[in-house]
Amino acid sequence: MKISNVLACTAFALFATTLAFAQTAKLTVQVENPKDGTTVSEITAVSGTVSDPQADVFLVVHPTATGDYWVQQSPTIGDDGKWGTSVHIGQGSQGVGEVFEIRAFVGPNQNLTRGQVLTDWPSAKARSNVVRVTRQ
Repeated sequence: MKISNVLACTAFALFATTLAFAQTAKLTVQVENPKDGTTVSEITAVSGTVSDPQADVFLVVHPTATGDYWVQQSPTIGDDGKWGTSVHIGQGSQGVGEVFEIRAFVGPNQNLTRGQVLTDWPSAKARSNVVRVTRQ
């Protein structure tokens, strides 16, 4: 076998392996701030990371005293996958002293729009950790 054929076969195998890995790489999203268990204000900065910077990240806030799950403003995502935005934790005096959960989603199985109220966490290709905070 000629050396050029061996090199061509090796290059193709490397390309195919890289392509297969890229197609099966797990999509992940993480909420990094605020930290679980912290006390936050009504309008709170939320940030995190997503493994695919081209993905759309959706944030949902759940006041644990209710069955509502509120879709929030979508974050700005950098080329490095770091994202950030602000979310509403209650409104005015509503929610003061109560526990809220914050979670990020990528690739939801339904259309999500800011202000939409859901009855549960949405199904999605990727879900973050749940961050529990208390409204000050």
